[in-house]
Amino acid sequence: MVGPNHANSGQAPNSFESPQAPLGVPAMRVQPVAHIQPAQPVIVPEPLDIPSPATSELTLAELEEMAISFNPALAKAQALVDATRGKWVQVGLPPNTTLGYSGQQIGSHGQAEQQGVYIQQKFVRGHKLRLNRAIVDQEIEQARSSLCRTDS
Repeated sequence: MVGPNHANSGQAPNSFESPQAPLGVPAMRVQPVAHIQPAQPVIVPEPLDIPSPATSELTLAELEEMAISFNPALAKAQALVDATRGKWVQVGLPPNTTLGYSGQQIGSHGQAEQQGVYIQQKFVRGHKLRLNRAIVDQEIEQARSSLCRTDS
């Protein structure tokens, strides 16, 4: 049921009320979600300035540069290097702390309720984070050498 002040105004209501609430329970008001952002526009890359054959001739250096810039194997190898760099950051970070609430038998008017708050943290010892980063350092070097092999 729409609130009385918006029944015939032609405008969208700011909130909605439940049609009927049980006796002794106040009517529930639902507010529309205001924090959802509209979908972001898709970014389309700009077309490259490639000289047309009718207006100018391409040199060998320009052709080589075009071939390198459009080579899918090079793009894949560069993406692999970037991904392993991101992995290097991630493996060196400590685990997140967990904070939570636990409740059982809620609503028994305090006779048998079991409620609690907990906090959990895993501690990584023995310089394992540093060792993990050393392993990923080797993976980065392998990805870079793969990029160099693909480039030549």
